[in-house]
Amino acid sequence: MIPKLCPRCREEYVATVERCVACDVPLVTEVEAFPEDPQELPPAAALVRVRVEHPSWIETLAEHLALEGIPSRVELVASDRPANRGAPAPCALFVRPEDAERARVIDAALLRSQLPDLPENVSSEWSEAEACPACGAALEPEAIECAGCGLAFRDAEE
Repeated sequence: MIPKLCPRCREEYVATVERCVACDVPLVTEVEAFPEDPQELPPAAALVRVRVEHPSWIETLAEHLALEGIPSRVELVASDRPANRGAPAPCALFVRPEDAERARVIDAALLRSQLPDLPENVSSEWSEAEACPACGAALEPEAIECAGCGLAFRDAEE
């Protein structure tokens, strides 16, 4: 039997369950939850980049956009900086120009939901690799301490 999913919270249920316990909405199959988009997106060069981030963040953002009917394209980002051992390469998420504003609003809401203590003056372009999570100050790529507030960062190899 094919498992069912909640279209809101993505919780998976056995096929015999009809409604999500948490959301109280009817469950759907994976095909119904994530239908194939008959219109393929053009190459990234013709799209608007919304965010470059860790693959898990990009995957979550793409799922939130899909729930709102916004198709997206995800691509690996080429970098001239040496990769941290074991760290995944960053990904970029692209949307159609007409969807860019809505996508950025969804991205900002997702960011605030995950980091509620993020300072208000931090833009939606914020990235953990670029700004201190405590004060929002800009960080150097290899920073081990925030120059703004003194927050110490653990070494990636610890």
